Amino acid sequence: MRAADVVRLAWKNVAQSRRGAALAALSVAIGVAAVTALTAAGNTAREKITALLAGFGMNGIVVFAGDSEGLTAEAGERLVRGVSGVSGWLPFEMWPAYFDSGRSASAPCLIVGTGSEASEELGLSLCAGRMFTDGECAAGKRVCVVDRTLSEGAYGYAPGDGRTLTLAAEGGRYDFEVVGVCSSVGDSLKRLTGIDVPPLIFIPWTALGYGEDTSLDQVVLRLDGDAESGRVAQEVEEAVRASVPNGRLFQVEDMNVYSGGFSGVLDTLTLLLSATAAISLAVAALGVANAMLSAVAERRSEIGVCKALGATAADVCGLFLTEALLTAAAGGLI
Repeated sequence: MRAADVVRLAWKNVAQSRRGAALAALSVAIGVAAVTALTAAGNTAREKITALLAGFGMNGIVVFAGDSEGLTAEAGERLVRGVSGVSGWLPFEMWPAYFDSGRSASAPCLIVGTGSEASEELGLSLCAGRMFTDGECAAGKRVCVVDRTLSEGAYGYAPGDGRTLTLAAEGGRYDFEVVGVCSSVGDSLKRLTGIDVPPLIFIPWTALGYGEDTSLDQVVLRLDGDAESGRVAQEVEEAVRASVPNGRLFQVEDMNVYSGGFSGVLDTLTLLLSATAAISLAVAALGVANAMLSAVAERRSEIGVCKALGATAADVCGLFLTEALLTAAAGGLI
């Protein structure tokens, strides 16, 4: 029997048993949809969590000052110039504080002192206004970007610039102009960890400096896309110990180690979800196989006619397998 004859007969038989073929195809469609949906959900969760961790320097290298004199902007620039694989740096400091908007009572918050590149480096999505500039960082201007949760709680909506916040931090009270509103980082962290995180307020890292004191508690280093983080971390540590006073008190952390651990857990979760969904696909395959066995039992006379006309056992087997393939393909396309 020619292949074209097998396909034509199989298509005719599938068309004649439309109800059974439709149910078999629908079961395959459901199985394929379950695998696709759960695998996509796992991959999407991994991408979102990876992006969130990257927003806190979890995909780079962090240099902590420890109890020494502190890091400086010059130290960050030296590391960018002197260590291959480091493409940029970002100052990063954090202080617990209280804020007063003039409309609501004082409430706790976290102040993040950083640079103007924070919107790109930390993945901040601006809802209104703008990010502070390099010039404002250099001048230590008291401007800030608040997250949406804080803005809506303080003002009742997400304003643009021109509003003022009073921050109580570092032993004093300081008025900051709100120049922008970003998406809420604290809400994302709460969904990830289950821990309530106070609202975040981003300010120029020099805004709370005193006199000539422009030291930093930590510096986040951005890596080139193809840089091997372990090697770069070792070279950064050697450079810090060689060039920074009291360098032995500094600590260098390769944050990719931690984000890699998260990725491993998420990969396992995605695999488990896919395996669970694959059970539906296996059940669908068994359904198609059962439909074909029932068809064999119901079409004994047709099989006999085919064999009387010279069809071999292989031809008959190929006919039923082609029908199963057409049914499964239809379900997959659906």
